[in-house]
Amino acid sequence: MSTVAVVLCNYNHARYLPDSLGHICSQTRRADQILVIDDGSTDDSWNIIQTFARDHPNLQAHANGRNMGLEASIARALELVRCDYLVWAGADDRLLPTFLERNMSILANHSRAALSFSEVVILKGDSEEIDRFATNPAAPRIFDLSELPVHLSPDQLRQRMRQAYLPIASNTAVIRADALRAFGGFPAELRWFADSFACTALAMRHGACVLAEPLALIRSRPESYSQTMRDVPQQTTVLNALLTLLARPELRDIRAFMKDCPSNLTVYDPLILEILRKRPRDWDLFAAYARWKMQASAATMRIRELPRRVANRLRILLRRSVDAAPRRGNRP
Repeated sequence: MSTVAVVLCNYNHARYLPDSLGHICSQTRRADQILVIDDGSTDDSWNIIQTFARDHPNLQAHANGRNMGLEASIARALELVRCDYLVWAGADDRLLPTFLERNMSILANHSRAALSFSEVVILKGDSEEIDRFATNPAAPRIFDLSELPVHLSPDQLRQRMRQAYLPIASNTAVIRADALRAFGGFPAELRWFADSFACTALAMRHGACVLAEPLALIRSRPESYSQTMRDVPQQTTVLNALLTLLARPELRDIRAFMKDCPSNLTVYDPLILEILRKRPRDWDLFAAYARWKMQASAATMRIRELPRRVANRLRILLRRSVDAAPRRGNRP
């Protein structure tokens, strides 16, 4: 049987650790290894982590001597993973009880897949309010995975991504460790995009398994690490780093995949088009994405106009029916 490790990197999330670690430690399919890296927390995090470590022999606790940042913590954790698969869990997120059981079961039947992933489901702030995008009428249809097959080969993934962006959130993923190491891990220079980029690239190369159900809750908070992307100068630096990374020879296949399926660039909006425009060597990506955006926009407009067109057509047909009907005064 394959083994699986759950990696959790923490910095000053003491108030969420009892919930996040509690759910990790009470999975219906026990994790073979739980790695917790505390990144120099100044709250009560370390005491909580040690309490869990005493009660759960499969939990290994490590502390950085000082705050080194999330990228350094995850790099350290990857060196310590001794399992076939790994999960990168957020210190403030929640894995539902059957997360490991469901993912490991499907991966057992598709050993070539680089990862499995499930629906993106949001846990709003410190409340218990849940937003399941797949069933939310206001959310884009891209979050509904119900029409996808259980396993997507690279070719099937390409067909799907030509149509629309496919959200593969690392918070919902179980990743094949050897594939991630061969890829070079999570690129530190991409910061908040490092995990989603690596997961998407691995799926492009090796395929992925799909679980169209809620198995993990991603906590959404204004002070979350990913909210840093709202800072335009920092976002600009990260996106330039992304394009530089894609220019490397070892990622030529990923760049070609993205050019063929430019929907993958939507996650980097709204700055990505402007940054591409300023990089002549990336004008091919700029042209591909701009063309895809225009086609997507035109399709959206047609969908929005459809009810009005149908209503007009019905009015015309009704009017013709009325005009064609015999008048009462004209009956023989």
